Amino acid sequence: MWVNQYDGISGYDAAMPSNEIFDLYQFGYSDFGFGLNYELTNSTEGFNSNKGFRLNAGVAVQHVTQPHYQFTATADDRLDMKMIGHLRSFIQIGESNMSLVPSFYFAMQGNQKEIVPGLSARYTLREESKYTGFIKKAYLTFGGYFRAGDAAIIQTLFEFNDIGLGVSYDVNVSNLTDATNGNGGFEIALRYIIRNPNNNKSLF
Repeated sequence: MWVNQYDGISGYDAAMPSNEIFDLYQFGYSDFGFGLNYELTNSTEGFNSNKGFRLNAGVAVQHVTQPHYQFTATADDRLDMKMIGHLRSFIQIGESNMSLVPSFYFAMQGNQKEIVPGLSARYTLREESKYTGFIKKAYLTFGGYFRAGDAAIIQTLFEFNDIGLGVSYDVNVSNLTDATNGNGGFEIALRYIIRNPNNNKSLF
């Protein structure tokens, strides 16, 4: 399916020629990457708690060898190296049940960059029972992000024990607004934490 196969009237027409010619339809290459992640907390309640201070930071590098890829015999294109960094922190407000969650995401590949700062508030709806474990913890998060030069994003997340359900909506604030007519897009996220039965640490 190529852009040349759209006739501008009825849409896609497979019978129209694509004018795309390839010498190679299959090729292989080796690709490598690595990353590091660091977590810090002063809370005795663990990393899922809303109390105290928590910090999570990481960096990653993908396509370290910048492998070649080619669809024609004369092409000599490279896959650019991609560098990623992220930072997220949970900061309890006094002795309250609320914490601020600042975050920052950065990615760069070739001439392309993505910068996404954000700030959310996370409220403890219910604490987990310390002795019986029958009452499970629950949190509600609401906040926003800004993808530099592109879009503003609002997000809400409900967490119950090891399950998290989130909804976000983003609206273009760049020149793309002329094409989207100010309309944004919804995203739904579902998260489940699988725990190691031998201790209190999660596997993921």
